[in-house]
Amino acid sequence: MTDQHDAFAALYDLQKMDDALLELLKQRRSLGKEAKTLAAQRAEADQRLEELKDAYKRAYLDHSKVESQLEAEQANLAEYQKKLLAAADAVEYTGFERQIRTTGNAVGLLEEDTIQLMLQMDAAKEEMENGEKERALFEKECVEKRKDLADHAKELERQIQGKKEERAQQAQKTPVQILKQYARWRKARNTSMIAKVVISDEKERGGAVVYACSECSMNIPPQTILETQTKPENQNCPSCSRILWPPKAPSAE
Repeated sequence: MTDQHDAFAALYDLQKMDDALLELLKQRRSLGKEAKTLAAQRAEADQRLEELKDAYKRAYLDHSKVESQLEAEQANLAEYQKKLLAAADAVEYTGFERQIRTTGNAVGLLEEDTIQLMLQMDAAKEEMENGEKERALFEKECVEKRKDLADHAKELERQIQGKKEERAQQAQKTPVQILKQYARWRKARNTSMIAKVVISDEKERGGAVVYACSECSMNIPPQTILETQTKPENQNCPSCSRILWPPKAPSAE
């Protein structure tokens, strides 16, 4: 039983290393997800800024177009006013007056449109400039976050390599047969195979010794503990089915 006890002790330490290694690998994968999320956020920020720039460009072009129309109508109005002064007769004078009224109305409407479009253009420009500032601040944050992620990834990689080296050394201390059994167990269940039996004295139970599974915390009957100490067959936890690694049986005096 001593050899089996030592083998279980070695494997128990090995599977704890495996659990720690899996946790480190999980953290490394989470860093990759964080990096992808950050990249997606940057892409969204870039798209939002491009939309603001496009909105300002459209507002600028709309304002420029109407402003050109206004300048053209103002030029026409000035021309009609000159012609009015040089009208040859009443009919011609009346015709120019009518054109001046029509063109004047058009100029007034275009002036109103120009003002509205100018306000829209200014608002779009302000949103764009604010968007550029926000994007610059966000990019600064992204640079810092990417650096933190890179540093964290480098540290995790160092820990992973160290843990792999420790595991390789620990595996050499574990019997080959039990390593094969453990490998099959891990592949089938993706969890630890050996559960250490935890012993505690509880006064509320009259000072009786209480045995529990270290993995699932369920109480183990004393009879099961006795069988693990006296029988060559492995005994399993009634709750989680892991193989129990019992305390050493007291030596007979």
